Amino acid sequence: MKRPKVYVIVVTYRAPLDAIECFASLFASDYGRFSVIACDNSMDDSTLPPVWAWAQGKDPFQIPAASPLRDRREARMPEVTHRFRHGMDRSPPRLGDRQLLLLDTGSNRGFAAANNLGVRYAVEMGDADYFWILNPDTVVEPGTLGRLVAYAETCPDVGLLGTYLVDYDKPQTLQAIGGAAWDYRTATASRLGAGESVDQVVASGSWSGTLDLLVGASMFVSRAFIEDIGPMDESYFLYCEEIDWAHRARGRYAIDVAPGAIVYHKEVTSQKTGLMWKRWFYFQRARLLFTARRCPRYLPSVSLAVLGAAGRLPQYCASLPITLYGQSDLSRR
Repeated sequence: MKRPKVYVIVVTYRAPLDAIECFASLFASDYGRFSVIACDNSMDDSTLPPVWAWAQGKDPFQIPAASPLRDRREARMPEVTHRFRHGMDRSPPRLGDRQLLLLDTGSNRGFAAANNLGVRYAVEMGDADYFWILNPDTVVEPGTLGRLVAYAETCPDVGLLGTYLVDYDKPQTLQAIGGAAWDYRTATASRLGAGESVDQVVASGSWSGTLDLLVGASMFVSRAFIEDIGPMDESYFLYCEEIDWAHRARGRYAIDVAPGAIVYHKEVTSQKTGLMWKRWFYFQRARLLFTARRCPRYLPSVSLAVLGAAGRLPQYCASLPITLYGQSDLSRR
């Protein structure tokens, strides 16, 4: 029996070394029937040329000494790498297993739109069974992809499947067990298992709490889910795409976490205050937009929460990292 085909969608933005480390860990996966589509939102040459040079063997990459996977195996390159410019080249190349497509999106489309574009190209390949939306600032365990596929195959009612997100710099500490609980009254998320011991939680194989959404850094979905629920809503641009997706699927698909599936996620901070203000704005906008669309009865309380956040904005800009959406604000995209 032919094994399911997975397309890993990674949206990159001006962080080539993070992306290369992510790809190197992916291509060292034990499960072999997958391809990677890297959708680059950079709008310049900061990301794709360095990744292309690495993939062609012109610029070797070794797993950093600080990486949680430093003792596991050597970094691996894709078997074949293709380049494609959306809106300029005629048709994307067919992707075989363990191949990489570097897709220039042509603009900064935002989180949802860039991922949706990658999913559309994957669907056009004709052999996609699952899609794994993965952040470029992540590193995956060799067995994680296989665990995701195995669990998804036995639980078709699970539409959104997450992983154990582990702090890259503190590999014994959880960032989240898959995702978070959502407080509709304030439109904020509380990560499940944040700060807990990886060994205790993962080894037990059990967890408790409400899982209303998955953290966007790692979301595994089936083709049936995409066809039934549809892609992520692109109008948010940044933040709340995950809760919107999960909310639309409520009552039709479950949300779960694949046992033993571990993804290491970096916590990235920035001193660029202008960028922080922009991301703060997008988060407040997304809170209001989601509430108005999906649960308008909570709009008064969410509006008050946004007004309160506006009064605390100087504190957000003075403290790093800024936590707005259940994880470090600047590490998410």
